[in-house]
Amino acid sequence: MTQPRSPAARPRDTSLDEFLVQWRHALRTPLNAILAAVQVLDATPADSAQAAQARAIIARQARQLAWLLSDMPGEPPHRHRAPGA
Repeated sequence: MTQPRSPAARPRDTSLDEFLVQWRHALRTPLNAILAAVQVLDATPADSAQAAQARAIIARQARQLAWLLSDMPGEPPHRHRAPGA
């Protein structure tokens, strides 16, 4: 009887690895923009033009994240508009 191979001995699924790399990048990009916009909000008066721009960035990137998550396999069809729509 053969022993099951350890996870380290199994061949890696490169297509899954590539998908995860792309997915992490797709999530990280809008999250970084949101974090930067929050820093701007923390450093500027609430009624400034920079604060308004930061709020717009946060809203746009949040819509992007919602769209990305709604596009995941196994999710119901899009309920969110595509980014920029």
